[in-house]
Amino acid sequence: DDGVIRPDRETVIAARKERKEQKKKSKQEERGRGQNKQRDHKSSLNARVNAAMPSLCKKIARGFACPFEGKCKFSHDVAAYLAKAKELPDLPIDCPFSSSSPPRRCAYGLSCRASGCREAFAAKLAIKAEAEDAQPGKEE
Repeated sequence: DDGVIRPDRETVIAARKERKEQKKKSKQEERGRGQNKQRDHKSSLNARVNAAMPSLCKKIARGFACPFEGKCKFSHDVAAYLAKAKELPDLPIDCPFSSSSPPRRCAYGLSCRASGCREAFAAKLAIKAEAEDAQPGKEE
């Protein structure tokens, strides 16, 4: 009546959708290109396992002395790590290192999650520690 041409409802909805898509595309371009830009990194299995487990020093986990000693940023408390590790189930696979021919020392040591590998490695470390304590001539 006032001489203004008004668009119909479908045209307005289509224009809104188009503006939304353009806005979404511009946000994606701001982020950069490549794979997994929209992935939620915190929901991955590794993030959940790492949050539940304290980070054990890799050298300590393999049964060696840590070269950084007091300056190491990882935990050296094996007993606390093993107590927490019992809460996580082992993976239903054989350790690829111990099942190889000839069997080799597991590269992951106490942090290995293959079925039974962690317990076997902990038992070996306990036997080794007892043998070192029982050595004659060792002064305390």
